[in-house]
This record gives sequence, structure tokens and C-alpha cells, in this order.
Amino acid sequence: MYNYLNFAVRRLFCFTGLCLISFTLYANAQDIINPFEQAGDWHKAALHVHTSTSVGDVNVAIRIAQYRAKGFDVVFVTDKTKTNDLSGFNNKKFLAINGLELTTTASPCHFLCLNTPRSLKLADNIPGQQLINEVKRSGGEVIIAHPYWNNITLQRLLELQDYIGIEVYNAVCDKSNARGYGNVHWDQLLNQKRYLPAIAVDDTHKDGSILALGWIMIKTKELTAESVMNSLRSGCYYASCGPTIEDFKIENGFVNIKCSPAVQINFFASAHLGRVIRPKDGNSLTEAQWKFSPNCGFVRAEVIDAQGNHAWTNPIVIKATDNQAGIQKKNKTVKNRKRGNNAQQNK
Repeated sequence: MYNYLNFAVRRLFCFTGLCLISFTLYANAQDIINPFEQAGDWHKAALHVHTSTSVGDVNVAIRIAQYRAKGFDVVFVTDKTKTNDLSGFNNKKFLAINGLELTTTASPCHFLCLNTPRSLKLADNIPGQQLINEVKRSGGEVIIAHPYWNNITLQRLLELQDYIGIEVYNAVCDKSNARGYGNVHWDQLLNQKRYLPAIAVDDTHKDGSILALGWIMIKTKELTAESVMNSLRSGCYYASCGPTIEDFKIENGFVNIKCSPAVQINFFASAHLGRVIRPKDGNSLTEAQWKFSPNCGFVRAEVIDAQGNHAWTNPIVIKATDNQAGIQKKNKTVKNRKRGNNAQQNK
């Protein structure tokens, strides 16, 4: 009897452990909305910007004017440790929102904090998770900044919970020491079912040439801080350094993309799955299609133009219904062909 109870208790603990692991994985997998299937307007947004309040070379007014001249509709001013008075910059066509870039001696990560109140003050030695929690309690959200530049491991990224995205491109880190791309870190998270969107940013400091090199195109129902934050939380945007993405969707077992002229389109899925599409005539592509496998987990796309600039869709999580639609269409096509062959034979 004792041996049976001991065995049962061990089985229960093992099952509980598996459930906790599963909960940890899926509790942090947010529902990403496909912006190409949503109503609203597109807005060009800069999410990582510094001024002379911290490490930038010009004041807030000049920096905002620079971005407005480049066609931006939304600018998050994310100085280090200090926020700014942005009350005089907003109107019906432009939105400036406060943010911070925060660090802590307890974590190697840099935390891009968006929509933070001016009253937010955090100690410089708090654990990274506590920092995220405090920012969220204040009404803000956190994105992990330049993971490659900071040499952040997958383990570190998995230990942290409740951040809403990661930088797939950081222009300052790219131009200064070629560590600006975070796509490998992003894919590693996606492979662990941490389905997060990703952003492209300038991280503007004192080099005036690093301006409007990385941004997101975000779709919102209205141009307000609340609407922008809701779209950020749900991944209702795509990231770019130049190319325009016009459509991205799953249909009948295929993933389809339409974009501005490109020399290469890459599809990424879990593990080693994916596909590279190049133009057959050596000119350019404006659309591509890939039939994904049933076990691919997710699909995201990357567009590369002739100048080497990239754009990235956020991932679409593949569900059983997405694959079943393609199978049903294939079976229907096969049946129709058989009927046609039988009809010809009967003649």
C-alpha cells in the first residue's frame, strides 16, 4: 500500500510539474493580431528615441521636428532614466508619448519602457522582472532592447515574463558595431512558443545620420495613446527599415505576402522550416507564396529590397484549422479531377 501511494504521489508531482511548465510557456504567449485583417489606419511610429535630456544631441522639440519632417505620426521619446514634458507636441495628426530606456544592475537587459508616467521612479538595482512589473503597474509596457548588442541569452529571455516584444533591428547597434539584428533571438523565443511581435528602431543618440532607419507601421482605430498601446500589445503592426508590406495572410494552407519591390522574400517557421523566394528573372518580387507544413508552429515573413533594407511581419500562429483548410481544398481538387476523368471515360 505504501509503495502504491508513493508511486501515486510521484506521478502527481510529475504531472503538476508538466502542467506548470506548459502554463509558463503558454501564459506568456500573447495573441498576436494580424494587422492586415483589421480595420483602422496605418501610422509610422518611432519607438526608441533619445534627446539631450539624456544621451541625445538635440532637445525634445528639435528631435520631434526631425521625425515629423520624415513623415512619422507617432514618436515615443525614451530617454534614459528621465521622462519629458510632451504636452505641447500633440495634435490630431501627431502623437508624442513618453517612455524610458531603463537598466538595472541585476540584469544584463536594457528595457524599453513605453507610455510611462513622469512620476515613475525605480531603483537601479531591482530585479529585471520587478522592473517589468512596476512599469506595467504604472500603465506602461516593456520591450527588450537590442538583445544581440547586450549579448542576451535565450535563458535570460525566457526567465523574464510579460514583456510585449523584442527589437528585431536597432540602427545604432547595427551602424556602430554590426550587432543590430535580433532576428535569431526572436526566432529562438518563437520556437519556445513565446509568440511575441518585434519592432525596428533607430535608438537615436548623437549621430544625426541615424534617423528614420528603423520604425514600425502600426494600425490603429484612432490616433490616441490608448489606441497605439492597444495595437502594440496585440502586435498589430509590422517593422521596417524601408520596404512596405501591403498584405500578409494565411489562406487554404498557404502563406501569402504582397510588398514593395524586393530581391528576396524569406518565410520563417519553427525549427529549420522555412523558404527563400527569389525572382526567377533576376528583377524583383512584389508577392510570394509558400505552402507551409502542418507542424510549422508559426509563420513570419521578411522582405529584403535592392538596397539591403529589411521589413518583418509579426508571426502568425498556425492552428489546426489553417492546415485543415488547405487539406480540404486539395481533397476537393483531387475529387473534381477524378470526376472529370470518369466522365471522359464514360464517353
